[in-house]
Amino acid sequence: MRWLVPVAIALMVALLLFLGSGALPAQAHEWFDRWCCQGTDCGPAPLGSVKWTPSGWRVATPAINVTVPFDDQRIRYVPPEQPQQFYICEWPKRHLRCLYTPEPGG
Repeated sequence: MRWLVPVAIALMVALLLFLGSGALPAQAHEWFDRWCCQGTDCGPAPLGSVKWTPSGWRVATPAINVTVPFDDQRIRYVPPEQPQQFYICEWPKRHLRCLYTPEPGG
């Protein structure tokens, strides 16, 4: 039984190396603006977490709670070829770097 702990640790290390090596298909981060996304910082906003208000987009997640004025430089549009939904970029964590919104009328 003493061998079980070192084997489990070795398997965890191997899994972390595998995941970190890019052996799995990459998430589609290439379309996010480089200023917004550091490779893993952007993703779909949780359903219902972004709402329109008269003063801007209200973003409320467990990590972020902010209203982004409509003319704020952090607001970007989702390209037409991507799923038209909201995307949040956090960098550093718990800080809204960019908010991608669906194209108006899209």
